[in-house]
Amino acid sequence: MRDDRHLITENPYESPRHMGETAISPTPLQVQATRWFRALVLVLLLPAVYNYWEFDAYVVSHFPKQIAGNSRSAYVLGLVIGVALLWYFGMPTLETLARFVRIVFAGGTDQAAWQEVLYRSLKRALYLAVGGAVLWSIWVFGFYEMKSDFYAISWAVGVPAHVLGACWYVPLIHRWYRLAASKALPATPQNN
Repeated sequence: MRDDRHLITENPYESPRHMGETAISPTPLQVQATRWFRALVLVLLLPAVYNYWEFDAYVVSHFPKQIAGNSRSAYVLGLVIGVALLWYFGMPTLETLARFVRIVFAGGTDQAAWQEVLYRSLKRALYLAVGGAVLWSIWVFGFYEMKSDFYAISWAVGVPAHVLGACWYVPLIHRWYRLAASKALPATPQNN
């Protein structure tokens, strides 16, 4: 009787996550960047809920009971769907946009280095999101509670909020530009 057990090298019924070569695992930096992005979503969720709370008290509570109930249900459903989409697809979407920008503007640049710049920038984005959440909360308080003029409060808070956003994307674009420029420089001949 012949023994063929030694010929079987791989279990065809084994799940792909157990097959080392077939699954691509994320880098530790990519995992950390995803955590930073998700924390950013949670930070901005707080003023979003506060904004709706105030909007509900200011507008929705004056609707007829049935319409107010439907409006609240729609908001909660939209918020849950929005957060879930950002939680699961926000980072992959950001990575895809970064790949697209690289292909269009810096095609010869190493994709891993390009993505690493994006991943590292998300730590800064998280800290800036805290400031953005504070500014958003100030706007909500100023508009709904203090009854400030919409345009005045929007300018007073909107300009610093946009500056905070620029504090994330301007350094990101600059680092991408430097990376692309370093790859585009011709190699200098070595002195012998």
